Amino acid sequence: MKYKGKDYMMCDAWHLNVDERIHVFNLKLPGTTENMSVAHAYTDDLLHFKTCDDILPPLKDENLPEDYLDKWTGCAVTAPNGDHYIYYTMRNKAQSQKIGLAITKDLENFELYKGNPVLVPDKNVFAYTGASDIKEDCRDMVIVWDDASERYYGYFAAMSDDDDRYTGVIGVAESTDLLNWSNQKVVYKPRFDGIMEVPDVFYLDGKWWLTALTHTSFGAKGTLSDQNVLSGTIYASSDSPVGPFIEGEDNIFIGGTHSSGYTCRTFIYKGKRYVMYIDKSKDEWAVSLPKEVCVVDGNLRPCYTEILQKLRVKELVKNLTPDMLSKQSSSIAWNVGNSDVSQETNEISITTNPYTYQHHIIKDVEARAAEIECGLELKCVEGGFYIVSNKSEYYITANTNEKTLTVYEKGRDFIPFSRRNFNFNCGQEYNIRVIALEGQIEVYVDDVLVIQNAFETGEIMKFGLITGCGESKFKNFKLYELEN
Repeated sequence: MKYKGKDYMMCDAWHLNVDERIHVFNLKLPGTTENMSVAHAYTDDLLHFKTCDDILPPLKDENLPEDYLDKWTGCAVTAPNGDHYIYYTMRNKAQSQKIGLAITKDLENFELYKGNPVLVPDKNVFAYTGASDIKEDCRDMVIVWDDASERYYGYFAAMSDDDDRYTGVIGVAESTDLLNWSNQKVVYKPRFDGIMEVPDVFYLDGKWWLTALTHTSFGAKGTLSDQNVLSGTIYASSDSPVGPFIEGEDNIFIGGTHSSGYTCRTFIYKGKRYVMYIDKSKDEWAVSLPKEVCVVDGNLRPCYTEILQKLRVKELVKNLTPDMLSKQSSSIAWNVGNSDVSQETNEISITTNPYTYQHHIIKDVEARAAEIECGLELKCVEGGFYIVSNKSEYYITANTNEKTLTVYEKGRDFIPFSRRNFNFNCGQEYNIRVIALEGQIEVYVDDVLVIQNAFETGEIMKFGLITGCGESKFKNFKLYELEN
């Protein structure tokens, strides 16, 4: 069901809303200078897509020496006259970067703007790299309109060497006509040096928000507020579209391992702001499921959207009862400890002794793609869910001692596959959603996305519950089969 590139791997993506049809443009991997154009598709419901013809193929000659490699990341804007402006990153042999523009009326035929490049980084503001300082870092532009100042602001990834710090930054320029850009400045510098890429900026709940992609391999090991995260989209906020954008103590919008969500760009759809990014699964990369962008307790968060309920094709479990659960071996050698299962109305309670854990599988239930929805109350060290496929075995558990949410691969080996810090408290109920679909797992806590990562869903999955060192209560447990 998820939209994947045909005969290529999807990379950086951006969007354009035209009459509530969301157009998605994305880079294709592996890129070459000869034939790698930009892919184009659209969706009317954020779930199902139609493929369009590729756009912006690389130039076949060097008549434009600053723009003959394959295009890199950009953005799309509808101009006041109704034309659609597609901005992209121009590159030359030295890998020097500038911002180029293509114009289209119908999103099928594109003409390169004769005045390209429309933006070159100001040498008095940004650092140049490479031999003889000839390499310009200026890529991934995103453009927003500000009603208050009646102008456009264009944000781009660049480099700075101010204050004895050589680091990636996000710059901004302003325009009234989308063609002429001026007044360049740095609006965001990370608190720890590293490369920043694919910025996005938008206004939500009284603040301006900036997001940007980074990774420990980008030199940003100290940037991410959760040290379990290797790859992440971080965020900062400001009272002004020209910054400065400042990070809070928690700065992760989406984060995980290398196979986590990649290149977040948001868009408005039917009056709400959503984000879709590129899911990096083991074998294929795809457009992610949509998330609604919300401010929760002052933090920017990707959240569960009811749009996803359209994927439900069958309710596999509505009223979970003890007789539907089968105790599983917790060791390759023997069953460890004892567990008691009881029921009170729509609540299943599983109790172990204080020194062991136990998991139970739901009998005679399986699916290729599924969503778990459940209220979880922990009076124990650890509790959560169990998924086994023909490819692997996973535990998804909340831990009240470690204050973590963890996906363990290979189940009983308890090998951490993906982990995030989360302040789980004993005796407090949390609404948990787990979506396992086509090579990805998503875990929501109180409708906030906490974990998203590659996942061996395999051809068929079975599901269960796990409790460690005490009592777990599973309330109003529901299991849905999803469209696949």
